[in-house]
Amino acid sequence: MHHHFRTTCKLIVLGAGLSWLVLKPVHTTAKGTSPLVAQPPMEVPNSSGGFDYMLFDARGNRVYASHPGAGRLTMLSVKDNRITEYDTDGRVNGIAIDYSGNRFYAAGGNQKVVIFDYKTMNKLGEIPLPGNADDIVFDPDNRTLYVTHDDGTELWTVDVDHQKVTGNIAIAGAPEYIEYDAATHRLYQNIKTANEVQVIDPATNTVVATWSTEPVESPHGQALDAKRGWLFFAGEGKAGVIDIKTGKLISSVSFGSGYVDQIAFDTGLKRLYCACGNGYLAVLQETSTGLKLLGNVEDHRGSHTLAVDPHTHTVWVCYGDRTHSYLQAFHAE
Repeated sequence: MHHHFRTTCKLIVLGAGLSWLVLKPVHTTAKGTSPLVAQPPMEVPNSSGGFDYMLFDARGNRVYASHPGAGRLTMLSVKDNRITEYDTDGRVNGIAIDYSGNRFYAAGGNQKVVIFDYKTMNKLGEIPLPGNADDIVFDPDNRTLYVTHDDGTELWTVDVDHQKVTGNIAIAGAPEYIEYDAATHRLYQNIKTANEVQVIDPATNTVVATWSTEPVESPHGQALDAKRGWLFFAGEGKAGVIDIKTGKLISSVSFGSGYVDQIAFDTGLKRLYCACGNGYLAVLQETSTGLKLLGNVEDHRGSHTLAVDPHTHTVWVCYGDRTHSYLQAFHAE
């Protein structure tokens, strides 16, 4: 099949003719100020439809967002505020970077891994998958891409150098976000149907531990404080933290109703951000004993993923409908 590769390198600044929602904090911090301040949204040119996972690339100073509603991958160059979209030949969800191989990977409902050149973002090829994918993560040590089977009960292992699926790993239920920790050389996989995190050893590609996320149910979002060895997760209106040295729950906190999809941890501010699908961002502070809620900040309904810039502490979200799609920044206060 011939693949049409489309790029659009144009920033559209919203003017007086296009209205946007002025966001106000739902709840505030003890000082009476919002922990995040919304900036004007930026429209993705000639694009529409919903987004999925986001990724902030600190090395390239780029914001990536999978855009399954448009069958594309969206990229924002923070340096010059330029938005570009790339054809992914169908819906993609998970995204990952292979710096040493100069590759960028995207996979999802198109049942394939789409490979891009990281520097140029030229499309290099595709790897067929046995079914629909969701999240993905790259292990640079064994050069394996781990791909979650969307609503399945396994992960697929993909040899990116030979561009083929090499096997699968059985897990306890439907997977959501997967996290790789270089320090422990372990993969942490949320299992939304079992309220668990399963620990995978990439050396053997087997599950070596299972930890309960209770009282957090349907864990979707996941993030890691690698320096401290704390694993954060969030689900239906709650977030929790597990000590990866012991597998024990340290604390949990409630922040309201609504499901959480993706979360992100700012290592500098020690803040955890949770994207809730019902129109707000939950902002939590890491403390010596766990997590505490700083406040809920109004977001756009349906915006369920996010990414954070560790240098500027900017939080990025994305959202779209049948006619338009947007990226938006929130500045930390």
